[in-house]
Amino acid sequence: MSVTFGCPDALAHEESRACDFPGCKPGDRCGYCQDGIEFERISDAPECNFCNENARNLLDLLDLPCDEPGLYGCVEVEDLAALRRRIMFLTNSEAKRAHLVTETQVIGGEKRVRSVLDGNVVRLERTSIGRVIRCGNTDDQTLRRLGQLDRLLEFAQVSGFRVTWG
Repeated sequence: MSVTFGCPDALAHEESRACDFPGCKPGDRCGYCQDGIEFERISDAPECNFCNENARNLLDLLDLPCDEPGLYGCVEVEDLAALRRRIMFLTNSEAKRAHLVTETQVIGGEKRVRSVLDGNVVRLERTSIGRVIRCGNTDDQTLRRLGQLDRLLEFAQVSGFRVTWG
């Protein structure tokens, strides 16, 4: 899952294109398009999209509400300048961002032996536990995300739009 930050009130237009869903053809449409045509909302406003963990870290770093479990919220136009000042402060304070630096972790992937009851016979079976990779985070990545968010906030502040996330 991910969280998108954007300006929902910004002007936008719709663009249409042929549906590219596999198997969608005349007489047998995919159900996601309108008779073979897809419509997409295109806005001049920038957007930022981060995975849930990175979005939650940014929201915590910026002292913004982090509503669980939805991760949604809004910053009104009059609060954008203060938020941009907070981003500038954080950009220039490595110590305030240091707790977000983490190493990559590989969890699982081990081979295990489990017993399986087969009728009246117990047999041993080797299984592999699924592997989960938690990507780490560097300070440069945090700075890049702060920069992306600041560009969005700058656009919103100049244009007079609120910023939402969810």
